[in-house]
Amino acid sequence: MTGHRGDRLEAFLAGLYAHPGVLERFERDPSGAARGAGLAPDEVESVLRMDRAGLRLAAASVSRKRAGRRRRGAWQRLVDRLAGARLYLPR
Repeated sequence: MTGHRGDRLEAFLAGLYAHPGVLERFERDPSGAARGAGLAPDEVESVLRMDRAGLRLAAASVSRKRAGRRRRGAWQRLVDRLAGARLYLPR
């Protein structure tokens, strides 16, 4: 999986996790959705063998995380980042 081929597969999988409409289309017609994304026949077969329950669970988790991020203000996200950052100060 190199070059554009891998890129298309990666983009397709990211779409499944991040965009509910893409996941819904995939659930209605998995093979058609994968072929429509420009995946090669062997990639389509791999995608068809994916664990669908795990896929839905992961997509729901991504959706919850994105919703939580939108609810939090920019300042709070900055404070969270700074609180988790390691600061290297001169001695």
